[in-house]
Amino acid sequence: MNQNDIFTIARISLLWDNRLFFLVRLFLFLTLLFMTGVSITNFTFPSLYLSILSMLSILELFFHFGIDGKRPEGGSPTLEAAKAILSSQTTEVFFKTLQGKKEVQFLLERVGIQKSELIIAPGFTFDQILVKAEEIAAKQNRGYVYSLYLFVAMLLLSEPKTKLLFKKELKEEDLLHIVHWTQYHFGPREIWTIPRMTHWGRGIGDDWVTGWTLETKKYTSDLTDKVVGSPPVLIERENEFQHLIEAMKKSERKNVLLVGPPGVGKTSIIKYIAYQSFLGTLPKELSHRRILELLTGSLLAGAESQGKLEERMRDMFEELSHSRDVILYLPEIQNVVGGGGRKFDMSGVLLQALRTSDLVVLGTITPENYKTFIEPLTSFAQLFETIVIEEPDAHEALRMLEEKAVLLEKKHKVVFTYTSLQVAVSLAKKYVPYRALPGKAIELLDEVATKTALSGKKGIEKEDIVTLIEEKTKVPIGEPKEAERKTL
Repeated sequence: MNQNDIFTIARISLLWDNRLFFLVRLFLFLTLLFMTGVSITNFTFPSLYLSILSMLSILELFFHFGIDGKRPEGGSPTLEAAKAILSSQTTEVFFKTLQGKKEVQFLLERVGIQKSELIIAPGFTFDQILVKAEEIAAKQNRGYVYSLYLFVAMLLLSEPKTKLLFKKELKEEDLLHIVHWTQYHFGPREIWTIPRMTHWGRGIGDDWVTGWTLETKKYTSDLTDKVVGSPPVLIERENEFQHLIEAMKKSERKNVLLVGPPGVGKTSIIKYIAYQSFLGTLPKELSHRRILELLTGSLLAGAESQGKLEERMRDMFEELSHSRDVILYLPEIQNVVGGGGRKFDMSGVLLQALRTSDLVVLGTITPENYKTFIEPLTSFAQLFETIVIEEPDAHEALRMLEEKAVLLEKKHKVVFTYTSLQVAVSLAKKYVPYRALPGKAIELLDEVATKTALSGKKGIEKEDIVTLIEEKTKVPIGEPKEAERKTL
């Protein structure tokens, strides 16, 4: 539907949602129900009442799915956005109305703007707002103009006079990144979509078909169970994820090693695989699989010799060879090929198991450990496809950090501004050499969130990140304080 059609439907929808009209419909519906009940009590079939009641029900369903569910054409406002415009007499009223939306509140908190600071420059029209919002939608690669875009359009149109973004040391590009962050977090809330049916998890009788893994449970942890309670997200790693899926689907050499420095996000990709397999969205042969993570400590506990450890490994792989719903995950795979503290080398047992069964094994390892422990084992290395996980650049790391920041906010009851994430990425890259992005920036955010929560403060600004780095490195990196300026 084009823009004119959307506004026409928005007018009808506003009338339908009118409180008086709603009360009339409700009264009529309850009256018909009452009369139907009276007729049944008097042993009379209420054909007239049921007919009218059915027509009203059909009308309600038609309006909900046929009218409210209409999708606009590309570049047109959503129905909710159009209704908000029609409900406002002036742009000032419209601006205040939009401030009540959760998406707008989320955005303002990340920009660092308080409601008391919000002002709108007078003089522009709804048509100008729509044109600017369409530009924002195009830059975001979105087909519709959401209410959030209308609010951002008003901020940008007002910026030459209000200087709100300038005071927060933000550019238009930064604001659009925050818009992306907001929409990624909330999703397409204003567009009605048909829910996709998925078969979650395994069936209640799957153990009877695939077999129990009682011995394996002693030495593994069910990663799938862990991720179901806290669904992971995949950001800026779509290519690596697709490569991993393609490798696991192969008829031969379907075992995969993710090679990358600590903190680069290898485990996050494995967790995302586990969650998507649980949902059943992966190819058939990979869906509804349990991903079991090997617990090296449990495997080594009480094993006094190489022979005892090999016996445990053989028992576990014998059990797994009969189970067709397990993917084995070996974090820091060098620990089972001679790289652990006790120097036990299980590569021979693992090599035999992978050659004689259809078990899929995923492993993670750093580049240094791969060269030291895996490359010399030519036969063992040939059973794995290697996927290199590179450290993301600053822009990609910032995108990754955005969703992680939301999880930390929920955990610590704090709010990160966008500039605090920017500073966390830049300072972590410069002053935290022992890990890679985004992991080392996430560590900084977690640490500063803990300190902020304990202090009773809620908002985290870039100065908080700078202060933390100064405490850790003992190197002054921020702007000189007033006392320091006087000394200088």
